[in-house]
Amino acid sequence: GEDEAAMEEWLIRSAMVDIICCTKDYASLSEVAHLIFLKGDIDRAFTYLSYHCMPDALYFNGKPRPWQVSQFFPEIFKIGQECRFSNCTHTHEPGCAVLKALDEHYISQSRYKSYLSIREDATESKYR
Repeated sequence: GEDEAAMEEWLIRSAMVDIICCTKDYASLSEVAHLIFLKGDIDRAFTYLSYHCMPDALYFNGKPRPWQVSQFFPEIFKIGQECRFSNCTHTHEPGCAVLKALDEHYISQSRYKSYLSIREDATESKYR
């Protein structure tokens, strides 16, 4: 409704200001990408995350928050919504829909390895 449209507009404005002011903080852009993903525009959502958020985070020794990592992998993010626990890391938890999908070959092994690698980078201080 109107509230969603207003929220999306303000997130977009916030993301634009972050880019214009060179804050190199893309929390708003990450949220915009998430909203776009939920609307089905997976390619554009991935572009925002992979070409804007991640490169600057790495260049400036920033790191994505662990909960944001799955957003770089739309198939993991989508299936992850079905996990038993809302804070599932998709690494060991019982009832993890991602691990089940991995076992059933709905998620490729290489994509999952990339997810784990970025998640490890986000969890540890690798770039600091």
